[in-house]
Amino acid sequence: MISMLICSPEEKELRYFATVMKELAASESDERWEFRYCQSADEMTLAADGGDIFDMICIDADVPEMLTAAGRLKALNPDAHIIMVARKNVSPASYILPAVFGMGLIMRPLGAQEVEEGLRENVRAYVRKMSGAGTGNSFVLDSKEGRMLIPYNSIAYFESREKKIFLYTSKNEYSFYDTLDRLEKDLPAGQFIRCHRSFIVSRDKISSIAAAKNLIILDNGEMVPLSRTYKAELKSMAAER
Repeated sequence: MISMLICSPEEKELRYFATVMKELAASESDERWEFRYCQSADEMTLAADGGDIFDMICIDADVPEMLTAAGRLKALNPDAHIIMVARKNVSPASYILPAVFGMGLIMRPLGAQEVEEGLRENVRAYVRKMSGAGTGNSFVLDSKEGRMLIPYNSIAYFESREKKIFLYTSKNEYSFYDTLDRLEKDLPAGQFIRCHRSFIVSRDKISSIAAAKNLIILDNGEMVPLSRTYKAELKSMAAER
């Protein structure tokens, strides 16, 4: 599944981009797409505060507040593909910012052909990335819903049960077939740690370790079991933090 956020303060422009993107999603990709829309930077900020993650984000680069909000959303998903819509007479220095770094640019005034071609090029670029091996910032998940890129920094832990692996973020749960032993070898070294025969946890999500209770407390309040086999390594890690 590919999730896309389309933002514009102009309702007519927003509806136009939404129509074109839905048509392109159906014609250029076999993946399932999910679209969300907003007309203000405040709505974008609420999405970021809620931990919402988007694969593609289309924003009005002429609105500075939207650029700031896009930077916050980009921090949640470093691999997000950002498309900027900007006026030709505006200096690129005002919207090509390190925190945002747009990958696509569509210039105003908007012509139907230019918009469709620009969006098509960006959709194809993202689909190519999805069909490849992924990137160093995201976990590639193949499921019945299609291929997804889940940012490593959004993953809280992996659990093995019912002959499947369950991946948990702060907001969602995904399942797929694999083994923790193989997964442990493929995850980024140092970012995830085995804590139980059935669990791998993100180091960054650990709030504290209750060694006496054999539990790991995550930053969202969830608790993950800690087995005796891995207790010494986890306690040592906690002492270094």
